[in-house]
Amino acid sequence: MTEPSDNTSSIDFSPDSTNSTVPRPWDDLFYPIRPELPPEMEDFRLCDILGSGSSGTVYRSVQTKEFAVKVMPWHPKNYREIAKREYDIARLFSDCETTVHAIAYYEHDSNSYILQEIGEPITDYFFKHPCSLRELLQALLDISRALSHIHSKGYIHFDVKPDNVMMIKGKARLGDFSHCRRYVQDQEYERSIGTSAFMAPEIVSGAKHSGLEDMYSLGITMYALLMAGLLPFDERADASDKKNLRINSFFIHPDLLAIIRKAAAYNPCDRYQTFEEFSKDIQAFMASYDDDLDEKVPQYISNDLRKPTLPPFCDTPAINNDQGKSILQI
Repeated sequence: MTEPSDNTSSIDFSPDSTNSTVPRPWDDLFYPIRPELPPEMEDFRLCDILGSGSSGTVYRSVQTKEFAVKVMPWHPKNYREIAKREYDIARLFSDCETTVHAIAYYEHDSNSYILQEIGEPITDYFFKHPCSLRELLQALLDISRALSHIHSKGYIHFDVKPDNVMMIKGKARLGDFSHCRRYVQDQEYERSIGTSAFMAPEIVSGAKHSGLEDMYSLGITMYALLMAGLLPFDERADASDKKNLRINSFFIHPDLLAIIRKAAAYNPCDRYQTFEEFSKDIQAFMASYDDDLDEKVPQYISNDLRKPTLPPFCDTPAINNDQGKSILQI
């Protein structure tokens, strides 16, 4: 399969020596086992592993520019069909600037290869480049825009979480469509779909499709981003736990907590009914506190917040520090 000739991706295939990465000769000492690439990718080199999941492994690859290549073995499960379907679905969303674009699909030696844009997981990116509250909220607007686009085409992502949000050219992009499904009203779940910590309670309990599963996951994702990766409750929490536990944190402004609680409400009827509504409340908050949005988010500056001894939430509505009261700490 040759590279698509349309303009759905922001990445081109022209040489760019300033943006090339040459693998070091000793890389093979640390990554000796890599799948053989198909003939169509003979000018590519697989480098380090970017991530690995239930369906396959994503490698950093080098041609004239860097790409990500998701390698999905066909055995022991029917991942050949799953991989082709994931690629086809990703291509459906290539007209959206806030999704990760799939560029090409190959098959070789009982493996499927999805060539896609390369980015950096959003939480890792913000730890390397401590973000302002404005940047973080803008990233949430990007994710919301991506979900609105996906839902407008009749699909549900089913795996919204920070690990599936890549920062590419300064913009947050939602990727990994391995769990993406068409929305069927009132269809019952055959199995758990997605990642448990971000999974809507109706999925956990095996209820019927609400169409707002992604909204719940977006709310938990918003909390995780504001808390630099911490979650509002144990990731093993079941549906009843999610009903009884109140999402809280003294590191998050009460107005932002209200948005999180509404997005991640236990009952789908209590959630935002559209991503436009979610975005509107984020934008209203940004307009109200515009003068304070450029301060850095302290959670991405201090590693102390990542210590397991720190309680992830507290009923205290305000805290003070030597620098005075922060908008994130009102």
